[in-house]
Amino acid sequence: MIVWLILDKYKLMNINLTSEQLDDVNLDITISTINKILINSYINKSTIKYSDLINACEMKKILDKENIESE
Repeated sequence: MIVWLILDKYKLMNINLTSEQLDDVNLDITISTINKILINSYINKSTIKYSDLINACEMKKILDKENIESE
């Protein structure tokens, strides 16, 4: 019953899932994929450019590395 409610909810959001994707074995992969789709949707709806996000991630890596080296 719960599986069908979940499937219907995602179908309303135009995300087609199968009951097999909600099995315990596949659930983590399915959740990860849906999260990536949602993040992509949020990025596309925002005014932030993808290249700006990539640059910010690279800057964070550099800052994190410098913080580790200075400790």
